[in-house]
Amino acid sequence: MRLRLQLLLLLSLGFIFGSNQAVWAGNDQETVESVEVQLKLADQIYEGLQERIEFSISRVGEQVLLSQPLSLLQTNKAGLKNTIKNVFSKVLVGFKLNDVNLELGKHSKIIVNLTPIAPLIEEIHLELKVNDFAPEMVDFFNETVVQMNQELNQIFVGLPVAAVSWSNSIFKLVIDYLVARELPGFQAQFVLNSGKITKIILELTPETPKVEKIKFNYQTRKIPTLFTRYKANGYREKFDLLKGLPISFLTHYRVEIEKYLTKKLNNFSDLNTWGITADFKIKPGKITYVELKTISNRLEMGLEARVFLGESQDNFHGNVQGFLGYSFDYYEVVARYYYGKNPRGNVFLMAMFHLTPIFSLGFEYEPLLENQGFCLHYQFEHGNYLSLTTGYNGAPTEAVIGFVLTNNFNLEFLTVDKRYGLQLMYHL
Repeated sequence: MRLRLQLLLLLSLGFIFGSNQAVWAGNDQETVESVEVQLKLADQIYEGLQERIEFSISRVGEQVLLSQPLSLLQTNKAGLKNTIKNVFSKVLVGFKLNDVNLELGKHSKIIVNLTPIAPLIEEIHLELKVNDFAPEMVDFFNETVVQMNQELNQIFVGLPVAAVSWSNSIFKLVIDYLVARELPGFQAQFVLNSGKITKIILELTPETPKVEKIKFNYQTRKIPTLFTRYKANGYREKFDLLKGLPISFLTHYRVEIEKYLTKKLNNFSDLNTWGITADFKIKPGKITYVELKTISNRLEMGLEARVFLGESQDNFHGNVQGFLGYSFDYYEVVARYYYGKNPRGNVFLMAMFHLTPIFSLGFEYEPLLENQGFCLHYQFEHGNYLSLTTGYNGAPTEAVIGFVLTNNFNLEFLTVDKRYGLQLMYHL
């Protein structure tokens, strides 16, 4: 638009000032040093579009007025105003140019009064076109498009339909900004069909790097990891819909996508039927990791193997432990069986009372040896733990400081029956 304005206006002004070229060349008169444009509109329009009109008028005004003698401009003021009015009336399609006023001086001002001409845009309808993505993810995109559509309506409703033809760059500027903000990792092209209801078809193309592969990690509490793996097999394929997503988009919307997929997966209903609470976290990357965390709310079961390194007697080098328990609101009952040498016994019945979410007290009974003991257990928020079982009537005492190394391995410092050592514990 600016080039067209310049050509039309300068051609017209050539006729007005053509006979005064010698005067224009003079350097001994007061001249224009700056030009300001003030746009007055009968109705509000998008600020960016108003700035573009003001900028175009300003650039042309500077070429016409800057460094020109004020005396010459004052002499030809009426013709200059009419020329500017006529030229901009032809170029500013969609607006009626009511009046042009010039305030000439060292710091001159061009005041332009415009009125938008009906029909005006009454609604923007944004339609998204995304290829090669799962329908579930297209639904997720649509939630974002609703917000983008609202902002486009706030910006462009009230703009003359006829003005769309020369304001396409403003639409592109706004759309590119919204895509960069709301849809990072995508390039966008759009088709604009103007009218009272203006339709914008937005086509997205994902940029690299993209998600290429999905891998699973498992974290479990009170249930075997193998059980979780088995029950979660039906959900693994569901996460393939993340493949092809730009990593920057997945990173930006990670939390929202986690919530969205949890809802789509019906809160892992298969696991819930077993009283198991399931949650997952996404770690975006070319290889995107899905960390599935499961906690059994009631039933507790598992299998653990321990290897003892330290002072040993009676061939005590470790054992395998199986346990089964059930949790109530404030306490739990557990039955444990040890296969292998254990100085404290092989069969245990235990009741633990949860005073706080991380601190428990309990009582333990070994029916074969008739050993009894009081138990204390403290679990830190990061998973490490302290455990103390104080035996009486000759029963051994055991103290354990445990550190979580991985999802399956713990390292324990312990003393039992006056023997000290390290214990590596593996739990399924």
